[in-house]
Amino acid sequence: MVAEWDGHIEDLDEEDAALPEPEPFYGSADEFVREFLVVTYRREVSPKGDYRWDGRWWMHPEAVARIDALWRTWEHYRQAGATGMSVW
Repeated sequence: MVAEWDGHIEDLDEEDAALPEPEPFYGSADEFVREFLVVTYRREVSPKGDYRWDGRWWMHPEAVARIDALWRTWEHYRQAGATGMSVW
């Protein structure tokens, strides 16, 4: 019984490998910021606050890492169907 099940798992892996990688909606993290984040999350941030948005976010490695991860997870969850964006 286990040997039969193992064979089916291998078949599924081969099928998944044959599927083409979906094209991203946004071509880069920069495009994601300009066309989605900036438009979607519009609120004024006080220049006197502890945390401010820097329009040159790409110059900060921490911001680049976080925004890149945010973009990639958004791209993943937009493909997830009914609950994808809610999970994101």
